[in-house]
Amino acid sequence: MTRTYGQLTKKYREENDISIRKLAKMIGVGKSYLAKLETEGCTSTPTLPILLATAEVMEMDPTAFLKKLGINMESTTAESKETPARTRTRTVEPFEYIPPTLENLQAALKEGRIMVLPFKALKKGMLVYIPSLDYGLAIANEVTEVKGGVYVCASEALGMTEFTLFDIGHTVFTVRADAQKKLTELQAKQQLRESRLNARRKEPDTDA
Repeated sequence: MTRTYGQLTKKYREENDISIRKLAKMIGVGKSYLAKLETEGCTSTPTLPILLATAEVMEMDPTAFLKKLGINMESTTAESKETPARTRTRTVEPFEYIPPTLENLQAALKEGRIMVLPFKALKKGMLVYIPSLDYGLAIANEVTEVKGGVYVCASEALGMTEFTLFDIGHTVFTVRADAQKKLTELQAKQQLRESRLNARRKEPDTDA
């Protein structure tokens, strides 16, 4: 028996005694958006990144979760590519691909061109998380393009985002908790700037 997305999230909240605000934050969407999906009679289904993020929060196998919604991975992936995206803000040249032969590896090692990544190499379909001050959330994004150290990810909230290998761990994160930690840091810096600005505004006008 298939169910709507809202029915699944509502059932999960009731079974685990979680508020709609908390679950929305865990998934990476707005409270009003999730509330709308849980409204009786609503049959709307979020984009694939949100579905995958929800499955992760519920600790369910993504395929099993999608089957509960009557969705198969192939059709969902095709539909997610049709989601309107914002214009990219920058263009980055991808790295040149060099086959990892013994000769190439030896030459790279000799010339100091070897780099060990502290995270798994990203692949299409994987989720990355971007801290957003506008939403106050770590937004889940699906990686849609991978080309030589240059990546493109997309989400309903942020649209399309292009980033590089060197952005991972700084502005884009492979672990939700790390993105949330970065968001907390950004929020603290924003509050500090605002408090300093307010303090300046309260300073007496010495020119008067």
